Amino acid sequence: MKYSVKSLRAALTALALLAAPAWADDALWANVTASTKQAQQLVAGDIDLVLAAAKGSAPLPAARHFRLHLSGWAQGKPVYASTEIDALPGAKGTGESSIELIKSVSKVGYAVFEPDAKVTRADGQPRDGKSWSVFKLRDEGVGRKIAATVWVDVAASCPHQIDTDLHIALYVDGTMKTSYALDDHGRCVAQRMEAEFAVIVPFSGMKMKFTQTSSNWVAQPARL
Repeated sequence: MKYSVKSLRAALTALALLAAPAWADDALWANVTASTKQAQQLVAGDIDLVLAAAKGSAPLPAARHFRLHLSGWAQGKPVYASTEIDALPGAKGTGESSIELIKSVSKVGYAVFEPDAKVTRADGQPRDGKSWSVFKLRDEGVGRKIAATVWVDVAASCPHQIDTDLHIALYVDGTMKTSYALDDHGRCVAQRMEAEFAVIVPFSGMKMKFTQTSSNWVAQPARL
């Protein structure tokens, strides 16, 4: 059987499309990355934080419980009024500094969510009584290793949950599990994050374990 150059080219093109990974042309993944980036531009109006933190090799103490409410802005950054629930004797701090550290670590973890990230996709994956599309991605380089599994609500193009393992040399090592949902305005926002990580910056090591529940998201004010 003879094949023309045209038919061979068409066959090779078809094979290439079949073998192409999800990131090559996947509208759902593009929508997920757009939703995730949009969520990073929002600020939680209310935060409920249960946190245990310690420096160096000291064991984690009993967790402290904070409630923080957005009270204003200073140089484009949110300012929170903080109330501690079940205050511990001798405990210091308002929880606000911990929020900033959590935010910076989360930003590193989600930096890999780009439309052209090299991901694999599996549809129809069961979890929590529903079916999801699951994307997996890895980002590795010198001193850097990040792996994420993203469970996606296809209809909403919003992550249901993102499980992240990250190691950045001389910075941070840990795991995060973040649950997302659509809010009353139809925006895909992070509702709950559970994480455990160690800050491995030389001479300033700290370890943390926390659960953070966020709500009443608002847009950051435009900087002049």
